[in-house]
Amino acid sequence: MPIADTGFDELLDLDGLAPATTDDAAAQCNSALDAAGYTVISQHHAYGQSVNNGVSSSFLVVRDDLATAGVPGDPHYVAIRVQRDQAAGLFHFERSPHPLPVLAQHWLIQRGADITAIAALSGHHSVPANAETTALEHRIRSSGSGLRSDASYTRNLTWDPGWEPGEAWRGDEHLVHDWYTWVILDDPLAPPGSPVRVLFEDVDYPAGTYTLTEGAFPDHESAEEWTRDPRQPLPPAPAVMSALARPAAATARSAGLPGPPGPDPAPALPGNHARGRTPGR
Repeated sequence: MPIADTGFDELLDLDGLAPATTDDAAAQCNSALDAAGYTVISQHHAYGQSVNNGVSSSFLVVRDDLATAGVPGDPHYVAIRVQRDQAAGLFHFERSPHPLPVLAQHWLIQRGADITAIAALSGHHSVPANAETTALEHRIRSSGSGLRSDASYTRNLTWDPGWEPGEAWRGDEHLVHDWYTWVILDDPLAPPGSPVRVLFEDVDYPAGTYTLTEGAFPDHESAEEWTRDPRQPLPPAPAVMSALARPAAATARSAGLPGPPGPDPAPALPGNHARGRTPGR
């Protein structure tokens, strides 16, 4: 049942329902307080697809357009999962901040969102600048529960380098946009010697595009050292297990059969411990 994007509250569809727990109530309240700055950029709604009759789910990725007024560097994106039990008159509400939309999508996919539906971005968002960015984002979404976000930072500085105090406004065409985000990740399925990954998103605001690149590091200390000058090239990441092989390995293990080589998936991805926000775009 498709739902028109008529607004954040309408998409939640919580009329007549009460929170199932105090945690659900707190998460819904926090989202309601922030909703004035939310722009929904990705969504998936599942009605009548649960084994429990009358239970439906919604998965949303929202950009917080007011995040620039918060702590410098904090995440600009929030993943939201809502489950509604019409028979019981209750709802469950989860929210998790993320520095990049693709990591918010990954979090929701691990909780039942359809990968194709949640990957589709709305016209409110910039688009990948090249095929390499698209391929990397697909691999992240398909990476199972292995990736764990450790730290992130976002810079979204805009200024007019030629403007002097007292002068008239020179116009948007003179503005310089310096928008980027780095994220440090643990990848238990990475080859030995490079368990720490860094994602770097560089936004071209005037063009409405962004690039996402990946680098590999032997430890967190070297990854953090790189972030001191994030415009420098990233150390190339070696090949990793195919995203398609991971679920195949898990299926084989559950059936007692030998699967593709590689370690078992890590525990489910927890919420980010972020140092940064992604550029609102």
